[in-house]
Amino acid sequence: MLGGVSNAAAGRCVCVSILTSSAVWRAFTGVGSVILGVMKQLLLLCLVLCCGGQLYALNANYRTAVFHGTPADYFELYLQVDGRTVNFVRNPTDTTQLNAAVQVSITVRQDSQIVIFDRYVLNSPTMDRPGSFVDQRRYALPAGSYELELTLIDERMTDNSWTDRRSLVLDFPPDKVSQSSIQLLNRHRAATATDAPSYVKQGRFAEGMATAFISRRRSQLAFYNEVYGADLTDGKLLEITYYLEDRSRKDRPVRYQERTRKQRVKPVVPLLYGMDVTAVPSGNYTLVVEVRAATGELLSSRSLVVQRSNPLFDQLEQPGDSTAQVAGFFDGLDSLQLRFSLKALAPLLEDAEGDYIDALINSKRVAAQRIYLESFWLKESPANPRLAYEQYDEVARSVDATYNNGFGYGFET
Repeated sequence: MLGGVSNAAAGRCVCVSILTSSAVWRAFTGVGSVILGVMKQLLLLCLVLCCGGQLYALNANYRTAVFHGTPADYFELYLQVDGRTVNFVRNPTDTTQLNAAVQVSITVRQDSQIVIFDRYVLNSPTMDRPGSFVDQRRYALPAGSYELELTLIDERMTDNSWTDRRSLVLDFPPDKVSQSSIQLLNRHRAATATDAPSYVKQGRFAEGMATAFISRRRSQLAFYNEVYGADLTDGKLLEITYYLEDRSRKDRPVRYQERTRKQRVKPVVPLLYGMDVTAVPSGNYTLVVEVRAATGELLSSRSLVVQRSNPLFDQLEQPGDSTAQVAGFFDGLDSLQLRFSLKALAPLLEDAEGDYIDALINSKRVAAQRIYLESFWLKESPANPRLAYEQYDEVARSVDATYNNGFGYGFET
């Protein structure tokens, strides 16, 4: 996965192996309403916590970006903790709410010497079900090459940890035009007085993405970039061109959403742009930002490799090539089974994605439904998507069999 390191380990969630046993389930269903109530809570908790019957070891995604600043250059770190892989506990004053906590250690070395060390506890927001949570930090650094080490430890299970390392290079020559890293954005808006300084640049609140993966849920891609030293040029205007380039076609590169904007020359030129990626097919791309003088001379260029997942568009645009999009894990599912399997994903999805699934079901495009289901489980369990699906499906069908009231599936009651 771009921007992060998967660190899946043996499953810690024993409840699914017990609750998905049909024999144990039948034994419990005749005991009485009290035990059924407990079973309902446990099963629904498993639906939320145990995707495919497995709780992974602590996992996170993160990216870094470097910027030229005054009085010092700096780097930013954008972190996203996978909520399925840390331990959430109930709020003692409101048992319907959950939260988690992770100890974060950031170490930056240069020639084996520690130049930055920071350790803090990152608390998740209070949630009604486990979910991922983010953080963003900023640290000043002189120009040079460094090694960054990031370590996370689950505060509620200290043997649940994760570590990754990567290089950092800060190099902004004072005698020519240069650019910062390209920062992909989850969201942005006008800054307020209450915003943390690490989220604010040039008067804007900008929350960075922790991955370079553009999921099927995104229709817009927003990014931030800074141009330095433009005042060294003779002209008064810059031409900024940006686009997505298909990396799979080296002989005939295809550009998507190419745009050119004019910007006034200043010592620091902030660029905040967005593009519609609804019609960008699945694949690997390079996001390119080029800076040119008004005469057309290329002054600087910055790029970032991104990955796009857009299975429904792929199917609509290339119906004859559906075998290239689907590996066949779900070819045996008929329309009723597909409907059930898609509806059962609801506890794992945001509301907007649930609306999208409803629209997909109502469209009656069976091939597109199979592609969506496969892309979902490939992302959740790349090693064995079919097994993860079957384990999750068994729990969902147990809940449905017990709590189905004739007005929808049991897990919808």
